Amino acid sequence: MATKTVAFFLQLTIVFLVYPGSTCRKQLCSQPDNLHERFLRINKGLDIKNILMADHQYNNTQDIYQLQFLSKAHEISRKCPTTTLKGDYPVMFRSTCPWFLDTDSNKHRYPKDIIFANTRCNKGCIGGKKGQVCEKIQVPIKVLEQTCCKHHKFQYEEVEILLPVAYTCSQLKETTQSIEIQSYGTDIPIAL
Repeated sequence: MATKTVAFFLQLTIVFLVYPGSTCRKQLCSQPDNLHERFLRINKGLDIKNILMADHQYNNTQDIYQLQFLSKAHEISRKCPTTTLKGDYPVMFRSTCPWFLDTDSNKHRYPKDIIFANTRCNKGCIGGKKGQVCEKIQVPIKVLEQTCCKHHKFQYEEVEILLPVAYTCSQLKETTQSIEIQSYGTDIPIAL
């Protein structure tokens, strides 16, 4: 009886590991060695941090983390300010649609952490006229989404997303009977 149970368990294990469509066994899979190179290739060498660093006074990796810290220090990440900041601050704080840098984390994606622009000014621009709103400026980028495990390596597929990089004050969109413009990819889910 014990021999039959062991044999059945081994057959079940082989079916579980061999047949495509079976659930991934994460403990038996490892990351491919070339994820970073593949990410750079599909984005033609684009560095996400460079897109977010529009202000020339901030231009390295260390500064992006300083901007995230400043965002929290000025409470822009909690509520929409009532006035814009003046002085030698980055444009993200002096804008009539101030934004802060937030991080979207997903362990089944490469890169796992993506820094993006976010705002709390959802009801209008600071000092704006009626009908003006803060609107996202987005850039299409490609990321790698984990699909399953094959030959003991996680598999990834390219997915295009729209990365929010800044906000601008604009008039509300008017709906007309013109041709609809389709956007690229999908938005990064933002938990507010």
